[in-house]
Amino acid sequence: MSTPLKRPDTGAAQTPGIDIVDSIDVPTIVIGGDGAVVRFNPAAATLLSLSPASLCRPAREIPLLKDVKRLEELCQDAIGHGSSFQCEVRSATDGSWFILRIAPRMRSEQQVDSAVLTFQNVTAFRASLEQAVYEREYTKAILNAVIDCLVVLDDDCRVQAANQAFYTKFQVSREQAHGARLYDIGSQDWEVPRLQKFLKEAAAENQSAAEFEHEFPAIGRRTVMLNARRLPLKASQASQAGNVREMTLLVIEDITERKQTGLVSASLAAIVDSSDDAIVSKNLDGVITSWNAGAERLFGYTAKEAVGQPITMIIPADRRSEETIILARLRQGERIDHFDTVRLRKDGTKLEISLTISPVRDAAGKIIGASKIARDITGRKRAERELHESEQRFRTLADALDTQVQFRTQELRRRNAEILQQSDQLRELSGRLMSAQDEERRRIARDLHDSAGQNLSVLAMTLARIEDEAKRDPAQLSQTVKEAREIIEGLSQEIRTTSYLLHPPMLDEFGLSSALGMYLEGLEKRSGLSIELNIPSDFGRLAPDVELAIFRLVQECLTNIHRHSGSKTAVIRIIRGPDKIYAEVQDHGKGMSPERFAEVQSESAGVGVGIRGMRERVRQAHGELTVDSNALGTKITATFPATKPAAKEQDSISRHSTA
Repeated sequence: MSTPLKRPDTGAAQTPGIDIVDSIDVPTIVIGGDGAVVRFNPAAATLLSLSPASLCRPAREIPLLKDVKRLEELCQDAIGHGSSFQCEVRSATDGSWFILRIAPRMRSEQQVDSAVLTFQNVTAFRASLEQAVYEREYTKAILNAVIDCLVVLDDDCRVQAANQAFYTKFQVSREQAHGARLYDIGSQDWEVPRLQKFLKEAAAENQSAAEFEHEFPAIGRRTVMLNARRLPLKASQASQAGNVREMTLLVIEDITERKQTGLVSASLAAIVDSSDDAIVSKNLDGVITSWNAGAERLFGYTAKEAVGQPITMIIPADRRSEETIILARLRQGERIDHFDTVRLRKDGTKLEISLTISPVRDAAGKIIGASKIARDITGRKRAERELHESEQRFRTLADALDTQVQFRTQELRRRNAEILQQSDQLRELSGRLMSAQDEERRRIARDLHDSAGQNLSVLAMTLARIEDEAKRDPAQLSQTVKEAREIIEGLSQEIRTTSYLLHPPMLDEFGLSSALGMYLEGLEKRSGLSIELNIPSDFGRLAPDVELAIFRLVQECLTNIHRHSGSKTAVIRIIRGPDKIYAEVQDHGKGMSPERFAEVQSESAGVGVGIRGMRERVRQAHGELTVDSNALGTKITATFPATKPAAKEQDSISRHSTA
């Protein structure tokens, strides 16, 4: 450990010869330009435990020098620039402190070839300095810990010193008080003729005491006890001449509370004696020390009978544990307010009382007992019981009504939440439907452009060729007209397909079975799916909205199967029951992921337009939609109410085709 103490000395110091180094008592070592030990004297050998083997060894290896910062650099500065340096180092062995000085060593005039390191032991000096600082701070701490105000005044009544209690009590700072006349401090708080007379008498008699009552602007009217004593102190500026200045130590004790305590005690005694409540004092052992007239009336014991007896004489046997708990809490300084309990009268009857118990402390603040105020609450307790019984009856009625209100409120909240959720879902669905409508329009436009548009272009070119061939080669005209007719038929087929996808005309004319058959036939050719349709031959017609809902359900399901499931097969079952109509579409693909299936089941906002659109369309037809999905595929089932009695089922038509 090292602590720089002084600036480097740029002057090159003259270093005595080796013989002088050996003869001095100051531990000295010589460091060469390579940072190794060149020489050391006996004092250094003793202090640093050096031996001839230490020569030519790096100085950094010496324990006392190992923590010196920039040691090698400082030695080089001494050799190269003639600089000097000193710092404090401490021995890790015994904790001794040394001043390490590094100076240049001149072998000949103006030639520096090494650095001289000397060690001066300053352990005793540091210890005496630290002791002096400690004693000064210790004395200051004692003075500041004194509760009474202390102030030292010179012959002119100017403040020479004061403790912290003085500054705090009279709300004045050290800067405002030091050197100022006592009478001028603050708003001339101390400008009291009687005080001036008192201090003059104290100067003449060496010691004096007096009591003052005075209005201090900062702290109000206080009663203080002043004690003045003359102190002979040697003035530092006149110490050589032996002059002595007399100063006065003024001790200021605030006795306002003490004087008031006597008045308060007398008032309290009168209050206690005239109180209708029982006021009892006891020590921490539970022995009664005071017993007022109210206690005599309440418990039936006279003060002579009660004082000196244990408080347990008025406590029922089944409540003795209360006293143990009360005493434990009092020892911790707690106050017990309005503790309702039961106590015994002298005649053995029980009475209900309310207790307020406070700890009693001595002048030092130590808890020495307790003061207990007891009030008879028998009438109040009886009224409380009657009121409680009445409240209980009304509470029962109110709870029943409240339960109904809460139930209805929760129901309304639930329905309101459902309406808000459905409203949000409807808005979102509306937005998605508009997006889907726009997308569908774009797709139709693209399909018309890619199919019908191209066919029309080819037809136009073919007609131009017919016109040209009619002029040049009439024999070829028939073949060209045939090609044009084929183009027109293909164009017509494309337009019919697009129209059918937008709205199947056969659904209105021939019903669900025929419309689905034609749609599936075309879809199998376009998609390569293998689709099986099971529907009774005598299925009959349904309500238009139900037929359209089932058709669109099948259409959307097959689109999803083709695009997302990875399945090459699909099964469609449509059954009419006595009071229900069932439409089911099933694939054998990869199914939905657990997360996606959970979203579908919860009908959350994350459900896509397809599923939500199917669900809303089924609901519009007063039906219900269920979705089941696992690793073996997905099954979607729609159930509708039958609008008319179902005909007797005959053998169902089973349709199965492969692309």
